[in-house]
Amino acid sequence: MKKLLWILALTVMTGHAFADGGSAVIARQACMKASTSGFNAMLAMFKGEKPYDEAVVPRAMSNIDIACSDWDKFWPQDSKSVPGLNSHADAAIWTDAAGFKLAADAYFAALKDFSGVHDAAGFKAKFVALGQACSGCHQKFRTPEN
Repeated sequence: MKKLLWILALTVMTGHAFADGGSAVIARQACMKASTSGFNAMLAMFKGEKPYDEAVVPRAMSNIDIACSDWDKFWPQDSKSVPGLNSHADAAIWTDAAGFKLAADAYFAALKDFSGVHDAAGFKAKFVALGQACSGCHQKFRTPEN
């Protein structure tokens, strides 16, 4: 978590500018880690393993918003493959840029819609849509982890 916060602080202090593909990879990894952390915090509530906690959703959404605010800048050509950095970005991101933008836009629209959740019923209903939007991008634009 400290590494994620350091990356986010560095990104904010540098004006969200990415000097090279490596910086973009690191920033998008921070975005994905924040998203995973937020989803994991909410998943136990969705599964009924923990009671609904209205404070969890805005906290998770805020962390995702901060980490992913420069999404459009995370995908420069020189970030396709960066030695020493493990990225699961599929080549389709760059060969099907329009499709990638549609998938990303669907995810961010679902995030925005989900941010308005204020009760357990809305949470359950919208969490499914958010997960589907996330998967929609991962299915075509992410390579599997080894």
